[in-house]
Amino acid sequence: MKSVEDILSKIDSDDKEVLKLCNAFLDERIEKERLRGESAERRANILLGVVGAVSVFMVFLASDVLGKNDNPHVLLIIFYGASALWLARSIWYSMKSIHAQSRYRLTAESVFDFQNGTDVKALKQIISGKYWEHEKSIQPNTERLFYVQRSQRSLVVVVGLLLCFGLLTIVNGQLKYVSGTCVPLFVSFVLIVFLFFGDWVIEKAGMWNH
Repeated sequence: MKSVEDILSKIDSDDKEVLKLCNAFLDERIEKERLRGESAERRANILLGVVGAVSVFMVFLASDVLGKNDNPHVLLIIFYGASALWLARSIWYSMKSIHAQSRYRLTAESVFDFQNGTDVKALKQIISGKYWEHEKSIQPNTERLFYVQRSQRSLVVVVGLLLCFGLLTIVNGQLKYVSGTCVPLFVSFVLIVFLFFGDWVIEKAGMWNH
């Protein structure tokens, strides 16, 4: 990443109107990047709230469905355990999203650097500082959106697993379904593979891009 001085050296124009246009353009880009970062933070906070509600629901499932069943079906245990893992994954990515934010900001003291020189020179210094700050915020915001989307995907998987849990509970209660050992092993294998490679496959395929 270029320093403020490197950026300043590349601003060649001495036309005040051109510099004002550049300054206004940077203001627009900085505002859009700020909104992008706020969107990621807002979505992460919403996800944490949803995750909290799902956690309470899973505690209820553990006590009311699994806790009252002396011999729960092995697939119920698998689906519940997988749901808990993906829920923890969603929490982790939400926290990572909040943590990944830009810590590079111009300080108010920068105005003292604009005093020695012409208005054109001051505009160049302002533009170079804004450009530097804008570039410093892009990568953290991209990371935040990346983690938010992973958290969203994890939460979608949790919902899917809980639906499977509920469906199997109904089927098992009505039909006393017995799966043997092959089905639980196959389901466990698929869930483990998806846990480690699911995000990578989805992102490579471009099915969930920010």
